[in-house]
Amino acid sequence: MINLLRHIDFERFDVSLICTSEKGKRFFLLEDLPLHVLVCDLHNLMSPLKTLRAVLRIRKFLKAHGVRVIHAYMFNPNMLAALVKLTMPGLRLITTRRDMGYWHGPHHWAAWKLVNRITHRVIAVSEEVKAQSMKMECLAEEKIVAIPNGLDVAAYDPDSTEIAKDLRHLRDRFVVGILAMIRPEKRHDLFIEAARLIGDRISDIHYLVVGPGYPDVVERVKQQVAQAGLSERFTFTGDRRDIAQVLKAFDVSVLCSDTEGMSNTLLESIAMGRVVVATRVGGNPEVIRHEDNGLLVSAGKADELAAAILRLHDDRELRSRLVARARQTALEKYDVHAMVKRICAVYSGVV
Repeated sequence: MINLLRHIDFERFDVSLICTSEKGKRFFLLEDLPLHVLVCDLHNLMSPLKTLRAVLRIRKFLKAHGVRVIHAYMFNPNMLAALVKLTMPGLRLITTRRDMGYWHGPHHWAAWKLVNRITHRVIAVSEEVKAQSMKMECLAEEKIVAIPNGLDVAAYDPDSTEIAKDLRHLRDRFVVGILAMIRPEKRHDLFIEAARLIGDRISDIHYLVVGPGYPDVVERVKQQVAQAGLSERFTFTGDRRDIAQVLKAFDVSVLCSDTEGMSNTLLESIAMGRVVVATRVGGNPEVIRHEDNGLLVSAGKADELAAAILRLHDDRELRSRLVARARQTALEKYDVHAMVKRICAVYSGVV
């Protein structure tokens, strides 16, 4: 969403932004844009009274700014947007599917089916997410379109980007990194187990864990590192804003999730010319083609992950070839301007 807002044509579109609960950590990236902003302070939809108040506030806000199309992200905002739509028959509703619904229960799928009745268009972040939505929501193919994430590839230039200052001491190491929020489905435990299996077979190896996380999961992951005797080889950076500079320190970027929709980490990694090892799940194979622009491994298989890392360490020619194709893939398929153009075409198509 941030990339969309930062690259949309404000001369063509008058854009409003509604934050359901708070502006969020990345809002600083939007502060210089000519946006109309409403913050609802609604953290969930469990209180009918608070939800109703939010719906009425949003309705008033949309009318004040002449909004004709509302495009919602994530589950709760999609549900809230649908409630607003019910009070504004002329409003055009676009909903979004950003993951495989791995956390959904029957009531979530039932809610989507109801919302789909008043939705004009659905945008999925990958073909795999599109297929899952069609299957689980009984959604007609003509109503849903797959538009992959895009990023400003120029901002991830491996030739002009410097390594983050606090990571420059790792320049002479073989750095294997994971850039992902530390939560169960991202499988940091698998990453650590792969490191344990590699052991001392790579003498100069170092592991970077980049991203925020759930406190209890972060503590568990750090304990696993200590129990494996790997504390000296691991660095936890926490949340970072300088992603390109951090990725510059990586030799290998690992994404070993059990599920993915369309990973921004993969796009950022290939744009930075990092060689990727990813699990063969969700939208990952749509970005990473095995042996062409990266390596794919089976989900949940630490031994396969370890073997892939060892192979990349030992075969510099393979690394160079994969890196070149990865950067080319980012330039050709995942530039932000292509994503924005396709999304704006959806906006124009529903009014």
